[in-house]
Amino acid sequence: EIRRFVDEAEALAMEVLSDKEEGLHAISKALLEYETLSGEEVRTILDGGDIERGSQSESPKDSGRKSSIPRSGKSRGGAPDMGSPEPQPEG
Repeated sequence: EIRRFVDEAEALAMEVLSDKEEGLHAISKALLEYETLSGEEVRTILDGGDIERGSQSESPKDSGRKSSIPRSGKSRGGAPDMGSPEPQPEG
């Protein structure tokens, strides 16, 4: 019974991916160019439109947001970055 569920789910997933292949390629191409997309931009792409941004690095909506990518070096408080691969002096 479990095998049947898995096989049916796999067949449905492959069907959905095949039906939406063109849109998936368009989204992947846009992600290669912009790295992130808003929900509105994804809908625009799936509707066959093109997205345009003033800057390739961020959309106008993202200008006030902070990046989820951690910065290297020291944190704002001057303490060593805990994610640094280099040993930090104590004291």
